[in-house]
Amino acid sequence: MQEDIVGRALHLFETAAAPNTVSRSPYEWDTQVWRKKYMEIRPEDREALRAAGEARRADRQSLRNSGRVRKS
Repeated sequence: MQEDIVGRALHLFETAAAPNTVSRSPYEWDTQVWRKKYMEIRPEDREALRAAGEARRADRQSLRNSGRVRKS
């Protein structure tokens, strides 16, 4: 199945006549359960995610202050 999907994607890439061309695959997920878990933030992960976000923001600010990235 994965090889077929990649093959279809490559074929579309080669034959698409215009941007935003869409092709439907005959494959579908068995259930929609995966949607409930997609991008889920569990209570036990909140603190680690908050700390990682704060560290990233501090790092970016440091880069901005040193002139190594654009100011937003």
